[in-house]
Amino acid sequence: MSLSSIIAFAFLLLLVIILLWRLLVNKNKQKTTVFPTAWRPILDEKVAFYHQLTTSEKVRFEKNILHFLDEVRITGVGTEIDDTDRLMVSASAVIPLFGFPGWSYRKLNEVLLYEGAFNHDYETTLGKERNILGMVGGSSMNRTMILSKPDLHEGFTDSASSQNVGIHEFVHLLDRADGTADGIPEDLIEQ
Repeated sequence: MSLSSIIAFAFLLLLVIILLWRLLVNKNKQKTTVFPTAWRPILDEKVAFYHQLTTSEKVRFEKNILHFLDEVRITGVGTEIDDTDRLMVSASAVIPLFGFPGWSYRKLNEVLLYEGAFNHDYETTLGKERNILGMVGGSSMNRTMILSKPDLHEGFTDSASSQNVGIHEFVHLLDRADGTADGIPEDLIEQ
C-alpha cells in the first residue's frame, strides 16, 4: 500500500467519523419548532422584559429562545433542572441580543447550572470563598458558561434590580466575542 493510499484512507476514515459524530450529536438534540404554550405563563410571570413586549415581539422572543435551546445544552450539576430553569437561562441569553436580530452566541456550547455559588475551583459545597455566581469563557471553560441556579432565578425576581447574573454573564460573552474582554463588543458595533 502506497503512502498516498494510506493518507487517502485515513482522510476517508476521519470524514466518516466526523459525519457519524455529527449525526449522533444532532440526533441527541431535541429540536423544538413550536413554542410550548405551557412556557408562556412562566415567561410572563418571571421575565418582566418578556411581559412588556408586544404580541409580535413576544413571538420573536419565543423564536429566539427556541433557537438558543437548539444550539446550546443546559446541564444541571448537582441539581435537577426543569423548563423554568431552561427558560431563565434562555431569556438571559435572548435579552441582550433582542435589539440585534440575527445575532447569536457563536462561542457557547453549554451552560452549566450549579446548585449554588462556587469558588475558583468550581466547588459548591467544599472549599472556601464560594462567592462566584457566574463565569464564562477561560481556557478550562472553553465554550462553557456556569451559573448558580438560585442566583439565576433571584436575578429575575426583582425587575428593577440591575443584579441579574444570567444577563450579566451573557453580556460578558458578547464582550468576549471579538477575542478581547474590554467592554466593547465590536462584533455588535460593526452590524
